[in-house]
Amino acid sequence: MKSPTTKPYILLAKEAPIAILIAKKGSKKYHIIKWNLETDEFEYGSWFHGTIYNLKTDLSFDGKYMVYFAMGDGHSMRSNLYCWTAICEPPFLKAKILYDHLDTWHGGGIFWGDDGKQLFLEAFNHPLARKQSENKITDDEFTKKYIIKTTVEEYPFPQWKFSWIFYYRLLRNGWKDVSTGQTKYDFLDNRSETRDALEFEKIILNYKLRMKLKFDWIKHGMYHLCDYFLFDDKNNLINIIDNTVIWADVDVFGRLIFVKNGIVYRCEKDNLFNFSPIIDCNILQPPTSQK
Repeated sequence: MKSPTTKPYILLAKEAPIAILIAKKGSKKYHIIKWNLETDEFEYGSWFHGTIYNLKTDLSFDGKYMVYFAMGDGHSMRSNLYCWTAICEPPFLKAKILYDHLDTWHGGGIFWGDDGKQLFLEAFNHPLARKQSENKITDDEFTKKYIIKTTVEEYPFPQWKFSWIFYYRLLRNGWKDVSTGQTKYDFLDNRSETRDALEFEKIILNYKLRMKLKFDWIKHGMYHLCDYFLFDDKNNLINIIDNTVIWADVDVFGRLIFVKNGIVYRCEKDNLFNFSPIIDCNILQPPTSQK
């Protein structure tokens, strides 16, 4: 099979039948798509040229707002914006609230709390970021509904050494940390380090969906961060999920969704072996005016 040209990453709303696809096209192009999980209607939104950091991105519980961290396509500090944290109404990336900052170490955010009305941003964790960050855009409609927290002292959880936004988003959305021991991670410069192994699990019907951080994930990039496995109640490996799957999770209706070769698939709720393609992201093409 021809290599897929697109790597879709999916954000699922915690309490609504809404999903947002961040479809990475090549190395620097991204398309945002809103998916109604109840009707299978798609709304095609912004194209973006640069980098959207999926590990630092989150969706509000009702699916209306998305907080994302991005870097533009230019690396010159003379650019209007180098990198930023923004809150938007997907599938469009136009910022309702925007924080401009100068490094990619800190950025993005996570919706939190029993009602999801708290938003913890990682825009100001670093002393330099606190000095250089500036709230460029604000929106009264959003700030009336949500409480924005921007300092480490306000966080209800410790920062995690890999990506705390990604880690706590998984736990919030029903994944269980089943990590044990440590493993060796390989880096692009032929360097290796032993770090905590990362493995998560979610139960669906009588099966266990397992997510494991790739030992050489840096070689594969943020959009193929984990390997996925599906086990039955006797711990037998089920081949619905194989090593070409780059994302998998369970939607609000209890259906398994997975991404394979640029195509989003969904299983029937009561029969994982009956699955069908929902959208082929490989056919997406940016506007002709897009760089």
